[in-house]
Amino acid sequence: MKSKPRKPAPHDAERLEARPDVSMRRIQFPELFEPDRETPANDPAEAPPLERCVLLVTRSPALKNFLVPVFRREGCQTLVASTREEVSLALSEHAISHILVAQDLVDSFSGWIAAGGLASAGTEVSVLGEVSTTLLDNPTSYAKMFRAVMACAQMLSDERISRLSASAPYSLITRDIVDLCKTFGLRRLATDGTQIAAWLLLPPVPGSAAPFRDLARSVATARSLNFPWRVDVLLERMRSFYAGQAHPAGPDVRTHEGDIAAQILALAWYRHAVIPASAVGPAGAAEERNSRQRLRAVAGRLASVDVVEAYVRLLEATGQEADAGKRQIVVVVTTNEDVARDLSASFGRLGLRVVHKRMMEEARPYCEQLPPAALIVDFAALGMEAVRLSVVLRLIPGLLMYALVDAVEPAVTLELIDMGFDDVLPPPHDFGVVAARITRSARQAKRSTVRDSHAGFRGALVALSFVDLVQSLAQSRKSVRVELTRGDGEAAMVHINEGRLVHGRAGTLQGAEAVYRVITWGDDGTFMVVPIDNFPAANIDDAVEAVLMEGCRRFDESHALR
Repeated sequence: MKSKPRKPAPHDAERLEARPDVSMRRIQFPELFEPDRETPANDPAEAPPLERCVLLVTRSPALKNFLVPVFRREGCQTLVASTREEVSLALSEHAISHILVAQDLVDSFSGWIAAGGLASAGTEVSVLGEVSTTLLDNPTSYAKMFRAVMACAQMLSDERISRLSASAPYSLITRDIVDLCKTFGLRRLATDGTQIAAWLLLPPVPGSAAPFRDLARSVATARSLNFPWRVDVLLERMRSFYAGQAHPAGPDVRTHEGDIAAQILALAWYRHAVIPASAVGPAGAAEERNSRQRLRAVAGRLASVDVVEAYVRLLEATGQEADAGKRQIVVVVTTNEDVARDLSASFGRLGLRVVHKRMMEEARPYCEQLPPAALIVDFAALGMEAVRLSVVLRLIPGLLMYALVDAVEPAVTLELIDMGFDDVLPPPHDFGVVAARITRSARQAKRSTVRDSHAGFRGALVALSFVDLVQSLAQSRKSVRVELTRGDGEAAMVHINEGRLVHGRAGTLQGAEAVYRVITWGDDGTFMVVPIDNFPAANIDDAVEAVLMEGCRRFDESHALR
């Protein structure tokens, strides 16, 4: 009959049996190691909560007697477990922030994790080596060292990607890697090494069957970084899965953590870099609904069934699958190739794919078919064309719009904001910061709560002429009311229904005569465009182009007579 597992206690040192000659060789410990004077609570759950809670997994009496008092005196609640049952009980009853596994139970702990049933996901796991080595060989904290190595890997990635036309969503890839590594109880070194490996990979050529580019250089770079976990071996192992030269093993007690890490890297890279590279156009909701099937299709080739199913469960639990289609695209409109390349690299690292267009007309189908996360218009490169078509795109519900300018001019900034841009980005352009700001805005609450699609927008005729405004609205088949005011206070109103001029009024003038009157204002005045559903009785029958051409003719004649 199995005995009920005892509950781990904060200070659970094993008692040594008394020996006859112990008193002759007793060592006087310093005050630091004296037992606590307070009587410990019988139930650790009743103890006052501490900032961190560490689970020490070991059978060593020396480690229990040495480490537990030290941790507790430094503000860490410490539990001790030496069996699977004790580990399971501690994880279920306490908010464990860190699991410290001693060398004597590393293999056993790996087997317990592989067997399942331990709620260790989200808990950091470290392996404790010899105490003297750990203390003497670490002049600085591991966290600082890892940040330095990761920064180097990211700089190398930026340098290599700067010559490419696309990037990979490295932040999303590493996020999934961290979550999956925690699910399978991989050590911190393995988790961090797998993240570095992801940053060293280059995205595939769009439409190509190859899953990455120049892997040989990635492996050589990993070897030169000399990270204390074989990142180069991890990359080679992952390559063998893609090439079909090796088959991934299931996560049992005999599976090396490097093999599990290679499977995790292969799957995360496949989902975020390989699948998008093979897609044509922006990802739609139907394609995203098939992501589980696509991941399961590579089970047994890139990863074992257990690892694939763990990934699928992770996506379902975090809601990533449902949100994937909403964060795919950022449309950048510019004739400056350097700007497009830098933005592509910056957004790619944050999980958004850049679609580069040289003209606003080319960008409009993308924006109207599936509103992207954001539209960035290089106003410095495109000039008035950007303003003219931005008026139309501003009417698309849920579309964030940003303007890049080449000078700090308050008047221009205010004018672009009035024209409907969400923000104006002046020089100097730190595209990493620009990408972070826009990504954060795009991933906030639903855009419907931020912008009312019926709120309308305003602008000045000096920035966008009335003729260009009407032409843009007509070509896009918009249904709007345009309210106009001249500098001297004269007012007019024009209604456009599905791109057709149907009504006009300017003082006592009605119909097409009102439109002619507004055209004669030139650039003197402001306008307000408001989406509407109800229209007054039609008083204009002629086509838009005919009305505008007649208005321009009258404008030219009136100026010729002056």
